[in-house]
Amino acid sequence: MNNIVPIIPICFWCAKEKNQIDLFKLKKNKKSEHIPRSLIIDYEPCDNCKLNMEKGITFIEATQTPNFEHQTEIMNNTYPTGRWWVVSEDGVKNMIGDAKIFKQILMWRKCYIDPDVAAKAFSTGEQNHDKAPSS
Repeated sequence: MNNIVPIIPICFWCAKEKNQIDLFKLKKNKKSEHIPRSLIIDYEPCDNCKLNMEKGITFIEATQTPNFEHQTEIMNNTYPTGRWWVVSEDGVKNMIGDAKIFKQILMWRKCYIDPDVAAKAFSTGEQNHDKAPSS
């Protein structure tokens, strides 16, 4: 059991520590003193971010290549930047002209968008989180 160490996960979406402790398995020949106390381990939002995301449709800025070293995909060829916005259903309806796309977005409750699209769509809007985490 000496190759397992406790860590406090950091929320990718707000960069704050989650209120939990996880066990992290070390790779062979890795010493525990080289492991930080806190670490981003997944894209699962913390309770606060989850509550905010549930208030509407979450638009997540994402690229097709990693934004920092060792970043994993959230889905195939999709790497979130850490910037996201929550928009009401009425707001999304005003933004999206295509009824089929609007219906899909409503069903999934989130939408991944390119940074250029995000810059145009949310140029005057306040971001929920504007700082990509560093690892």
